[in-house]
Amino acid sequence: MPLLSLAARLNLEAHHLDIETAFLNGTLNEEIYMNAPDGFHTGSNGVWQLQKSLYGLKQASHVWNKLLDSTLKRLGFDRCSKDTCVYLYKSKNVFIILAVHVDDMLIVSNSKSQLTEMKCALGQHFKVKDLGEVKFLLGIGVTRNRKSGSFELSQQAYIDQLLKHFNLCDAKSVTTPLSSGVCLTQDDCPTTDEEKLDMANVPYASLVGALMYAAIGT
Repeated sequence: MPLLSLAARLNLEAHHLDIETAFLNGTLNEEIYMNAPDGFHTGSNGVWQLQKSLYGLKQASHVWNKLLDSTLKRLGFDRCSKDTCVYLYKSKNVFIILAVHVDDMLIVSNSKSQLTEMKCALGQHFKVKDLGEVKFLLGIGVTRNRKSGSFELSQQAYIDQLLKHFNLCDAKSVTTPLSSGVCLTQDDCPTTDEEKLDMANVPYASLVGALMYAAIGT
């Protein structure tokens, strides 16, 4: 969270924005058809041609990124060449730095009034949910102490959510879940139908990815 570190050091405003239904904003360049939902009658062919992007399309995130990029540039932002998810706006002594993660935005500035104006400008293009001063971002809780000039980051809520999602709320904690000398091989994979059915309820890869985020996030 380098931006929060910068905000703490320079006593900047740090706010959180969320773009509602972001992927539905983009206009498609390709010719794509979809089956009509139940309850809608479209004649004999039963399909619709999409004009706008939908969640679930392979190109949906790309279309949204292109639209957001062009919109921010029209509003006066420059895209950072080192990190393309970061945008910078400068006007005289005022600056705004905006970091994007899909539809979540962390926006920091040395001017509260300019920050408010930029929020309104974004609201003219998208349905923006203004969450005010950043308190929870991408699974990370944020607590600010302006007196000490610091931010405290925590993933306790995220970890609690993981435990609940993977049915581990009642698990007992241990310092070493597995002995260091254990070597797992393909022979340890389930072989019977009963074992395979049991392992189908263990989303191992998903859990490892979730733990990785907890390990590097804070």
